[in-house]
Amino acid sequence: MGSSDNAPATGDLHSRLQQSLGTTYALERELGGGGMSRVFLATESRLRRSVVVKVLTPELAADVSVERFEREIVLAAQLSHPSIVPVLTAGDANGLPYYTMPFVEGQSLRARLAAGGPPPQLEAISILRDVARALSYAHDHGIVHRDIKPDNVLLAGDAAVVTDFGIAKAITVARADGGSSTLTTAGSTLGTPAYMSPEQATGDPAADFRSDIYSFGCLAFELLSGEPPFGRRPGHQLLAAHLAERPPDILVKCADCPRALATIVMRCLEKNPATRPQSAREILQVLDAVITGAGEAAPALRPVSRRTVRRVVPVVAILVVIAAVAVALIRSRGSGDEARGDATVPQSIAVLPFSNVGPDTADAYFADGMSEELGTALSKVRGLRVVAPTFRSAGRDVDPNEVGKTLGVDALLTGTVRRAGDEMRLNVKLTRVRDGSVLWSEQYRKTVRHIFAVQDEMASAIVSALRVQLSPTGATSVAALAGVARGTSNLEAYDQYLRGQANLRRRGAGIRVAAAQFEAAIAKDTGFARAYSGLSAALALLPYFAAVPPDSVFGGAMTAARHALARDSTLAEAHTSMALAYQHAFQWQRAEEEHRRAIAVDSGDAQAHMHYARFLTSVARPKEAFDEAVRAKSLDRYSAVIAAWVATTQRLSGDPALAAIEATRAIELDSVNPTAQVHAAFALLAVGRKADARAAADRVPRELPFSWAGMMADVHGMSGDPAPAIRLIRDIEQMRPRPWGAETSLAWAFLGIGDSTRALAALERALEAREMWPNYFSMLEPIYDPVRQSARFAALVRRVGLDPALFMAPSR
Repeated sequence: MGSSDNAPATGDLHSRLQQSLGTTYALERELGGGGMSRVFLATESRLRRSVVVKVLTPELAADVSVERFEREIVLAAQLSHPSIVPVLTAGDANGLPYYTMPFVEGQSLRARLAAGGPPPQLEAISILRDVARALSYAHDHGIVHRDIKPDNVLLAGDAAVVTDFGIAKAITVARADGGSSTLTTAGSTLGTPAYMSPEQATGDPAADFRSDIYSFGCLAFELLSGEPPFGRRPGHQLLAAHLAERPPDILVKCADCPRALATIVMRCLEKNPATRPQSAREILQVLDAVITGAGEAAPALRPVSRRTVRRVVPVVAILVVIAAVAVALIRSRGSGDEARGDATVPQSIAVLPFSNVGPDTADAYFADGMSEELGTALSKVRGLRVVAPTFRSAGRDVDPNEVGKTLGVDALLTGTVRRAGDEMRLNVKLTRVRDGSVLWSEQYRKTVRHIFAVQDEMASAIVSALRVQLSPTGATSVAALAGVARGTSNLEAYDQYLRGQANLRRRGAGIRVAAAQFEAAIAKDTGFARAYSGLSAALALLPYFAAVPPDSVFGGAMTAARHALARDSTLAEAHTSMALAYQHAFQWQRAEEEHRRAIAVDSGDAQAHMHYARFLTSVARPKEAFDEAVRAKSLDRYSAVIAAWVATTQRLSGDPALAAIEATRAIELDSVNPTAQVHAAFALLAVGRKADARAAADRVPRELPFSWAGMMADVHGMSGDPAPAIRLIRDIEQMRPRPWGAETSLAWAFLGIGDSTRALAALERALEAREMWPNYFSMLEPIYDPVRQSARFAALVRRVGLDPALFMAPSR
């Protein structure tokens, strides 16, 4: 793209961008860029790591809705795969949208081709396989790249990684929202002409993941033959060729190309999307077979240099093992879709909470626990992605097929549990999401004392039905995995643990009960790591849901967490509990370290991401908080608490309209959850829905600590109804002595009626009493707007170890 008279000079853009990034990133130099963006190298100050900052060109940004661009980028940021360069953050540099990604040391595939021509065949296939793996993962998660080309493939060490997933779509959608875009007209769609599918070239809005399959074919053609399928013509001629011309047979350009590889490449280049491979996974199977020579009487692969051999032999060795297992599985299946090479073997599963159909509703904990334990055991199986949504325990039934499609999984595990005394009856079914076919089902009628054996048998049967590759010991290892995941062989300890987890999920008054049940489990089995972890979580949450000073539970939470980790270092929950305990003590750096450890230990733990999002709001990093909350939601789309935190972080990041929608969804997921009601109240208030905000506030249970009452009084006061706040102030001022948390509640009530002086005095007393209002309610919240310019408020911020400058700007 040529330069524009209105485009800022490099130095101007550098300054403009640095000003927007603040102290989070330090820009170093411009690396260049393509037609859509300019790229800068930067250092992330906190972690001392190199990142790239990509800024949309001013010409493109002029027609882009910044808000919609950021929302679309959030979807791309959910991708986490070794072959994908992740999106870290997104923002707005004074009207120019930008996003950040890790800096990948190495060169682009484009640079590699320009410097030395096409690589040796084996190396080319290894690169193509990494790209296909990235596409397969992204497509499974509903993300289409739309601009697959050598420039977006980076060579890092012995692997290839794909960058800029979802960026083209984000720009397309954001421009379309702008009102002046002509993106739907032929030839104006974002993309690169040499690699653009026919449907993308015509601006077909129905273009889907199969457009990436076509672009992959163009990339493979160039990598194997030395040039794209239609050569290096001008852009308009290339678009016409994609629409009307048949590409040359790759065997003419690459005579020694294995026949199976040539066939799959030419199938990718079919004009009709329906006749292309229908998944990237199908391409992967062919690439694996070509490398091993399985079933292929084809020319030998082109010789490679010794240096290349040293680079790719370890990769090939791994691929040989994987392909051998795949071939053995295919041969063992006999006739049917799989025998015909249809890539239908599920690689991901959603374990839906089992339904309690017994006569006693109090046994719901047992049904929930059965499904959670199966999900935990299956998550230990290599190569299987497991999702375990939490909607059932919130009292919400949904259509399983809807869940499967929403979560982007291949298979669903559903079940019912009927328990009567010591007898239990289970009906379990494994269903393929694509066509609803039943892969496996079973009925169990046992006594409760056989629960461990039943769990082990179910886990083994599910893995067998999914045909997932296990460890070399075979299917018998599944039972061992289930036993390790369970963590105890004591039935009484296990039952108390399941009861504790059920109460922990309910929050509110259930937290105290959960702590007692975890302690009972530990008394039955002192080596039960998960019971220690549950106890640490309950104690760390007590100050939020009971009038319990954090100092009284800090030691217990830390001790329980350390006991848990000493017995099982993979428990993310224990690290999160330690992080919460450090937050109570305003030890922000230690808290963040533990939050990051929790995610490092188990990046699939939705609660770990949610609690980290909460932390980030407390330390004035709302955009990062929103990113973490969205990651939590991607792992559990049916948690009301997570939806509530998505809403709050979205609101604090400057998008109150969408926050109100998400907050309403949180209430729909669980209408009795107090966290959902509180977050909804403030989200609705932010968009002027005052009556709805008051209604949400009034649904918060009255038995919760005073801090909750203060928040709700503030909602009433800010919405023009001061009476509840005045009553709460009168009640608290008459108390002798005042319970822990009362000063915080009093402060918020004063803020609700606009009495800043008395509010500040109450906040000061709250800190003297070791109340933790900066954790309850981020100091970014609009509730603090009346006092945030005060020197007394700045002093309070400094007392809790944070920088007042981060909280001085009005939040609305």
